[in-house]
Amino acid sequence: MLSQKHFTGLFFIGILVMSGVAPVLADTFEISNTVISPLVVQFGDSVEKMAAIVELKSNFPRARVVDFSAYHRIVSFTGPIIYVGHSSDSGIQYYGRTVSWDVLANMIRISKANSYYMLGCESSIITELTQNTGKTIFSFRQKVDAIVSALTIKLIIEEKPMTSVMSLILSRFSQILERNAPSPFGHCSSSRCLV
Repeated sequence: MLSQKHFTGLFFIGILVMSGVAPVLADTFEISNTVISPLVVQFGDSVEKMAAIVELKSNFPRARVVDFSAYHRIVSFTGPIIYVGHSSDSGIQYYGRTVSWDVLANMIRISKANSYYMLGCESSIITELTQNTGKTIFSFRQKVDAIVSALTIKLIIEEKPMTSVMSLILSRFSQILERNAPSPFGHCSSSRCLV
């Protein structure tokens, strides 16, 4: 039988887990399988964006997810930053509006981080706009699938050989071809819109 003291302790731990403080505890006790802790910046909450974020969190358990509105947290972060959103040649969609690539480029210029990953369709414009900043930016030239692009970013950040996640990527391609997958990431009208 648990004493009141033990019950209170378990209740407190439950509150920590539910409130989101638990990842901080995980960092403290080194229970994750990677030391990489990227900041994931989400632009809205569509099914595709959330699928990409879930995939990123499964690969980077220490990743912090923040909304694009957390400006000061984003520009002061020093680790890798992954932007996740529906994008096109004009910018990234954010709750019905478009954040232009110029706005994002200015944000990158003043940020403390040196590595950026744009998980969104046709996001290569940001790489061109920030070419002379000394920062490393990875982006996609064409339309992409949320999960495949999240796996691609995992490979790049962890600097692992392609064979380490090839079975996951092949599985995802199989799901897409069988049309059992959620709609692709970005502005695609077909379920065959791939990297």
